[in-house]
Amino acid sequence: MPTLFEFLADSGFIDRERAALVSERCRDAEVPVYRDPISGVIFLDPAKAGLDELYYAKRDSGAVAHPRTETDVLDATRRSALLTPLISGRRWVDFACGPGYQLRADARTAAAHLGVELNQADLALLSADGFAVTPELKDVEDFRPDVISIFHAIDQIDEAPAVLADLHRAAAPGGELVIEGVHANDWLLTNAPESFLRFTFTAEHLVLHTRASLRALVESAGWQVTEVVGVQRYPLGNHLAWLGQGRPTGMRAHLHDATELALHDAYAAFLAARDQTDTLVLRARKQ
Repeated sequence: MPTLFEFLADSGFIDRERAALVSERCRDAEVPVYRDPISGVIFLDPAKAGLDELYYAKRDSGAVAHPRTETDVLDATRRSALLTPLISGRRWVDFACGPGYQLRADARTAAAHLGVELNQADLALLSADGFAVTPELKDVEDFRPDVISIFHAIDQIDEAPAVLADLHRAAAPGGELVIEGVHANDWLLTNAPESFLRFTFTAEHLVLHTRASLRALVESAGWQVTEVVGVQRYPLGNHLAWLGQGRPTGMRAHLHDATELALHDAYAAFLAARDQTDTLVLRARKQ
């Protein structure tokens, strides 16, 4: 199986020779970031990118049982609305589940659940709280899931083509896949100041996908994609802070009030209509 970078290059989504430099480095590493001028895919320099499994297993995840910010809460709530009708009475795998905010919210809805995660602190916390978790991909095949969710992780996996193919083989007939990831056409990536670019790119995120590249990656593993939609995670206030002050905001410890939520929903719809949301959500099925 090709690596993620090899797949994207072979499929014509990235070409280092024609790519334009977006940022000279990531926030946490001396790794350049490029955008392909034809596909729009954003990618780290393949010669310098990539973190091994030991990094993810040992890194300080700040594991806590409850969401730490309003964005975590809103993410879990939005994802629950999507997952509930899919996983109700079915077998559900949350792949790269992290500290388990989604497992904690929705495990009781499923007939059975399994969280897959490399990070040892996250695994220990979830296991101590009674959740079924594993660091091993092979355990997914034994579990035979009806639904697999992957939230903000597929763009961090250099072996993504092989992982998606393994998950396709492991899924039950008619099994469903939900992937959420960062969008290369995020409005801020083309309109925000340099300070945003220095802040947003990290060594963990190898690629920022477009709708076309994410669809192609998933379909190459045997899945039939049924939809790709835009979702806006960060609110208008976050964009205004970057434009006006060159810094982030929108990561408070409490929820939006009703008026903020209404404004956020309207702004999200505005960006979605222009394919400029910060996030993509893909759904696919095993035939």
